Amino acid sequence: MLFKKWVSYLLPWREKTYESPFSGRLEINWQQGRRVLDTADSNYSYGSLQQILQRGLQEANFQPTAGNLLLLGLGGGSLIETLRLHFGYQGLITCVEIDPVVIQIAREEFHIERFAPLTIICDDAIAYAACTESQLFDWIIADIFIGDTVPKACTQPDFLQHLIRLLADGGKLLFNTMQTTFPVAELIAMEAYLQQNNLKTRILRRVEYTNNLLLAEKN
Repeated sequence: MLFKKWVSYLLPWREKTYESPFSGRLEINWQQGRRVLDTADSNYSYGSLQQILQRGLQEANFQPTAGNLLLLGLGGGSLIETLRLHFGYQGLITCVEIDPVVIQIAREEFHIERFAPLTIICDDAIAYAACTESQLFDWIIADIFIGDTVPKACTQPDFLQHLIRLLADGGKLLFNTMQTTFPVAELIAMEAYLQQNNLKTRILRRVEYTNNLLLAEKN
């Protein structure tokens, strides 16, 4: 293990691959001394993506005393690691992930269940948001990608309305997008819709030079 770690500082290398019915080939790679999860096109967990979402949470003034949190999109679970270890958050995390292979990787390769209390639900984020009625969340983090693309349905008013409904008063939303696959005009349209529904918003552009983050707060 130590040899793998040191070699990866000189030359990233692949440890193993998985085949996903949603994202195609998923790779466990060693980079800069740590294992990361990648798709064929982009980092999925424990690389630059972890830094991007950490920056978004810092900008939104995430507090360790926050209430229940909903995470849409699990990846390898690097955001959960960030919440627990960097921010000291110990509240309940409910994670919805459509891909059973991704859930398997998070559990078996990255041992994500050590970060309890944690509930992992294998479901489509859109279906989950539409059907969940009795629970409210202080934070919703939407990190929903198939490969490197946010599904179109996750950007539409119907889905955004469900997210608004699931937010508690004063709750916050962080929505992650990639610059190369998500047009700025579409992001601005999402922001305008949230503003029309009385949420305070702002966009963080070019986070780590690759991603745009939409932040919103329910009044």
